[in-house]
Amino acid sequence: MVHDPGSRFLAPELLATFAAEARDHLTAAEAALLRLERAPGDPGPTEEVFRAVHSLKGSAAPLGLGAVRDLAHAMEDLLAGVRARRLSADPALVGDLLAGVDALRALIDQPGEDHLRGERLALIDRLRQRAGASAAAAAGNPAAADPLQQALRLCSDGGEDLEDRLARLLSQLPARAAEPQGAALADEILAGWNDTVPAGGLTPVVRDWLAGRLAALALLPGFLPPPPAAPAAESAAAAVEATVRVPAQRIDDLLRLVGDLLELGDRLGRMPERVRRLPGGSSEARELSRLADELGRATDSLRHTVLEVRRMPAGALLPRLQRVLRDACASTGKQAALVGEGMDLEIDKTLVELLDAQLPHLVRNSIDHGIEAPPARQAAGKAPAGTLRLSALRRGNEVVLELADDGAGIDLARLRAHAEAMGLLAPGQHASDEEIADLVFAPGLTTATRVTELSGRGVGMDAVRRAVEGAGGRIAVATRPGQGLRTLITLPAAVTTRIFAGYLVRAGSVRAALPLERVRETFRPRPEDLSGTGNGGIGVLRHGRVLPVLGLAAALGATNGEQDRAEVLVTVLCRRRTLALAVDEVLGVQQVVVRPLEGLDTGGRFTGAALLGDGAVALVLDPDSLADPIPAAVPARSPHA
Repeated sequence: MVHDPGSRFLAPELLATFAAEARDHLTAAEAALLRLERAPGDPGPTEEVFRAVHSLKGSAAPLGLGAVRDLAHAMEDLLAGVRARRLSADPALVGDLLAGVDALRALIDQPGEDHLRGERLALIDRLRQRAGASAAAAAGNPAAADPLQQALRLCSDGGEDLEDRLARLLSQLPARAAEPQGAALADEILAGWNDTVPAGGLTPVVRDWLAGRLAALALLPGFLPPPPAAPAAESAAAAVEATVRVPAQRIDDLLRLVGDLLELGDRLGRMPERVRRLPGGSSEARELSRLADELGRATDSLRHTVLEVRRMPAGALLPRLQRVLRDACASTGKQAALVGEGMDLEIDKTLVELLDAQLPHLVRNSIDHGIEAPPARQAAGKAPAGTLRLSALRRGNEVVLELADDGAGIDLARLRAHAEAMGLLAPGQHASDEEIADLVFAPGLTTATRVTELSGRGVGMDAVRRAVEGAGGRIAVATRPGQGLRTLITLPAAVTTRIFAGYLVRAGSVRAALPLERVRETFRPRPEDLSGTGNGGIGVLRHGRVLPVLGLAAALGATNGEQDRAEVLVTVLCRRRTLALAVDEVLGVQQVVVRPLEGLDTGGRFTGAALLGDGAVALVLDPDSLADPIPAAVPARSPHA
């Protein structure tokens, strides 16, 4: 939604298209500004920001979006001073331009009252004052009026009908080319100009050639570095990738239709057996089976294609995190860099949105609590600037992201003291280092000595855990005092596709579908591996660990008056623990399409329902809902008694 008085008469579709394109421009501008701050002498980022802001201004003006146009124009004027080397891209200037990006984003993203109008107008004044001072200084600066610089700018801007102005400027080049190499190049430029322009005019080909020659001349000693020339036209043989902007809702609708096809395919797959029983039905059954297989393959291919459309590279997370890091360092006086690994990994768009909302909390936490100030790092034998490393990889049906820093790590003794003060741990209670480190996610717990703009209220890490677990994922930390902190986030790769591989079981009168990636193994326990527990239930010894056993039918209220028996156990990962679920029967694995449960109180155990190929309904179980205290639902007796 764009907030601007001039936008109220425009079609919503037109505004939505503008807003989507504007967000892309602002993302590109923000990333380029951060690079410019790190390398003020590099002209590339300046050009990227200028193009993005110029495009945004040009798109806003015809739509009557005056507030967007005016702010973008003020930023463009300031950037023109940077392009012409009249202004240096110091942190203050970059900070003002970043503030402009934020203000433009607010105009586009925040509907309702323009409550930042006063701040925006003050920012425009500040930008104009900087740009005006730059222009005034240039008026008395001979270098700013250098003919080479002016000629380059005319070529780079791509203007037409400029032959006379360019001819006058080019005629002054020999006087500026004192060295033999410069004189030869100036002669080449003039000869090329005189041979081609009178005959055909200033064509794009001539302009590109001229810009390249002028740029080469500007690099010789005695000339100021010019703004970069316009890129040469690409070869006609170069491949051009066509893209179409499609609303995410349409992709979700398409995925829902794919789910309908999957269900129909499952039902069709059961028909050949019925037809085979009919007199003379064998040949028809074979043909029907072949068609069902072809439909299944086509549907599966279509599903994967739709899922590919929903995917984005993990690198899409970096621009915002770079900005968060920059602001956090500016607020604390610390220094740090963020690097990415595996950022070409493509993950579901909804995962990107989830991580984009939660990773900033972790970055701020690393800067405020982990990365030391430069003097402290140097005293510890470290580089003055810290490093945050974000890595992404695919592991089976899961996506794993790790954010690691080389800061001070967690002070476990201090964390334990705070936990004891809050009653989360009893004084002297045994807890491993991993268990103590995990307390950073406890609501309200913080080791900060004071509340800052970044952290100190004990809510950020707790919110991150709740968001990750709400998406069916897990989060854990590992620390080495003095060497840093690692935060590991594991999420199901298909967290929101609503089509997933289901592990089907029967527990009493209920058929349930478990996400296959949460299932570790299925086995029949030996009597000697079962043992009683203090709460009246039982545990099972498996791979050297005792796992609590939960009777699934009892937990779901589907026992029909009978108690569960620990005859078939399915080990399932539920939040941060592994449970052994006692079930009556394993029905198999199949793709299931999650349908909403409307008007049913499921106690939070189920996230939906799935229609199976035989027409039966399986309830889709949320494994995390089973991670509450284990009830005494399974009798401690031999499964064969």
